[in-house]
Amino acid sequence: MKPQIYKIKAIGLGSLSVMAKPVAGEWLEEQFQFYRDSGITLLVSLLEEFEAYELGLQDEHRAAERHGITFLSFPIADRGLPESLPRFHAFVSSLFQQIQDGAHVAVHCRAGIGRSGLTAAAVLLHEGFTPDEAFALISEARRCPVPDTEEQRCWLVENRRGLI
Repeated sequence: MKPQIYKIKAIGLGSLSVMAKPVAGEWLEEQFQFYRDSGITLLVSLLEEFEAYELGLQDEHRAAERHGITFLSFPIADRGLPESLPRFHAFVSSLFQQIQDGAHVAVHCRAGIGRSGLTAAAVLLHEGFTPDEAFALISEARRCPVPDTEEQRCWLVENRRGLI
């Protein structure tokens, strides 16, 4: 079973993608091999710890490691917003720099729409996109409206200056 990776944009030497969560169970190793073969070097999970357990993904970081993929976790509540603007700013700034330096980053939450769309859009602010331009680009790549909630869209618009 091959997962869908939605490439958003090449940035510097790397690229930014979003995707739905991996499917736990017998296909997990095959999925991570596919991620690696697709060029993903850094996988970001926005799942909260209890969600990862609910979904059988509590060892996702180990699967990534076995396939030579760096794994980062930055939990955000489902359909929610980052708890700390300064921490989120530091996180997306780091992602942007790593992408510029050659990382191929894939960001996931559950469906790869809400939290993933918000995070990818925040990265794109560093590329000079407005929030609306960023969400439009991600929506086009994802083939569905991004982000998941109006609160997520408004939050990025309101906090744009604090994220770049």
